[in-house]
Parts: sequence; C-alpha cells; structure tokens
Amino acid sequence: MIVSHMDDVLIQAFSTFFPPAPPPPQF
Repeated sequence: MIVSHMDDVLIQAFSTFFPPAPPPPQF
C-alpha cells in the first residue's frame, strides 16, 4: 500500500535529519 511506502520515506527522512535516538513510545 502507498501508506506503508510513505511511512518508509518519512522514517528515512527523519533519520537523515535527526541522529539515531531511542525508539519513540509505542501507542
């Protein structure tokens, strides 16, 4: 699905802007 692909892109962009950090809290 496109949503999961966009999620991957967002995660990749996020990791490029911010250094590796503890995983966010799971809701």
